[in-house]
Amino acid sequence: MTGFQVLSRVFLTWAVTHSVREVQSEDSVLLFVTAWTVTEIIRYSFYTFSLLNHLPFLIKWARYTFFIVLYPMGVSGELLTIYAALPHVQKTGLFSISLPNKYNFSFDYHAFLILVMVSYTPRIVPSSVVLTGFQVLSRVFLTWAVTHSVREVQSEDSVLLFVTAWTVTEIIRYSFYTFSLLNHLPFLIKWARYTFFIVLYPMGVSGELLTIYAALPHVQKTGLFSISLPNKYNFSFDYHAFLILVMVSYIPLFPQLYFHMIRQRKKVLGPIEDYSKVE
Repeated sequence: MTGFQVLSRVFLTWAVTHSVREVQSEDSVLLFVTAWTVTEIIRYSFYTFSLLNHLPFLIKWARYTFFIVLYPMGVSGELLTIYAALPHVQKTGLFSISLPNKYNFSFDYHAFLILVMVSYTPRIVPSSVVLTGFQVLSRVFLTWAVTHSVREVQSEDSVLLFVTAWTVTEIIRYSFYTFSLLNHLPFLIKWARYTFFIVLYPMGVSGELLTIYAALPHVQKTGLFSISLPNKYNFSFDYHAFLILVMVSYIPLFPQLYFHMIRQRKKVLGPIEDYSKVE
């Protein structure tokens, strides 16, 4: 959650507020900056006193109470700021990439900002919005930016590995959601939902990592998606290095998500399963 929060704040600070100067005088900016500031003062006061083993009740109370006001206040400020930026982004074409170009790739930053606003909507899916959003984005990235764009990896066994893992996972997941909505959830579906991931998740991650690894020499050779200096934006991007960073990011993320599911399994099925229910 902290990583997502940091990235979203960096995005709003740089890609919206800094880049669209017209919104910098909006009251909504003061709204979310105030909410962020007070939240972090309370958060790190809480952490500091906790480390000192001397946590005043007032700090503890503030930590778990002020968010009732600060969270909606911050979200409102963020949404209003993005909304205020939309006409300026549409007018200037900021960060948008139009066809034709040598990468055969287009990007509409105006549409992207609208999708960002939609992503704030709570309870779009039965799962966590943050985790689901991360999963969807990572799959789109691996499908389009790696497997589709680097044709040499499409015959790799690793592609079959992650596609199989994704397919079986989604069949189980949406069977679970469907029967839950019908208020008639067979134990076998429930058990599969919280058990098959033990094999499928490492299988999918292994396939993803091996596919990205197989793509690296082709990306380095062709310079795919890389931007070199000099250019009018004074900006460079090394897609080969970016893919390596993506692979490294699996190290902290995989254990967190995997053990989160292990905890969910214990919570839902219990430490000792009654296998007689499966029969």
